[in-house]
Amino acid sequence: MELEPYVSILKRGESEFIEKKSHFLGHALRVSVEDEAFGFIEEIRDFFKDATHNVYAYKLKNGIMRYSDDGEPSGTAGLPVLDVINNMGIVDVVVVVTRYFGGILLGRGGLARAYSRAARDSLIQGQIVTYTPFYVVSLTFDYPVLGKLDNYLMGKVHVIDKIYTDRIEYKLYLRKGTEDAVFSDTVDITSGRCIIDIQGETYLPVSEGKLII
Repeated sequence: MELEPYVSILKRGESEFIEKKSHFLGHALRVSVEDEAFGFIEEIRDFFKDATHNVYAYKLKNGIMRYSDDGEPSGTAGLPVLDVINNMGIVDVVVVVTRYFGGILLGRGGLARAYSRAARDSLIQGQIVTYTPFYVVSLTFDYPVLGKLDNYLMGKVHVIDKIYTDRIEYKLYLRKGTEDAVFSDTVDITSGRCIIDIQGETYLPVSEGKLII
C-alpha cells in the first residue's frame, strides 16, 4: 500500500484551565491502533480517578472514530472533542478531557465550549505536524566527488549515516516525489559512478516544510 501524508501530533500534549470553578485538563496522544487509544484512556482514568468526568474521543487514519460523554449530557462533551479533531484535520490521535466539577452548572453551550477548548489546546501543545512519506536510501560513490555531491544534497536530503571505506556510502532520507530529480542529478555529478539503493519507506514529521528529526 502506498504511503500517503497525514496530519497528527508530534508529542503528548497537555492543557489546563478553570471555567466557573470547574477544572478542565486536556490530554492528547498520537496513537496508531485502537488498543493504544484505549490504553491511554485507561491511564488517564486511573490517574484522575477522583475526577467527575473523563471524556474522550479518538480518530485513526483508517477512518475509525469513537467518543464518550462519560456522564455529561449527551452531545456536550465527547462529540465536541471529536469535532475539534475533525475540524483540525488530525488523525491517529486520542484526546481525553478531565473535568473536576466546581459546583456551577455551565449549560450545554458552556460545556461544549469548555471541552472544545481543552481538546484544541492540548492538540496544539502536542505540536501539529504532517507525517510525510520518505524513502530510506543508500547512496555509494567515490571520494573525488564528495564535496560537489555534499553541496548538491544539502537541503534536499537528510543524511543519517556516513560510512567511509574504499568508497563512501551515505544512508539518507529522501522525500517521496523528489527522487527522480535527485537521482538524475546524482548520476550526472558522479558521472554514473554511483550506486543508488532504495531500502524502504517511512513516515517522518514535517512542520512548515521542514523535517523534524
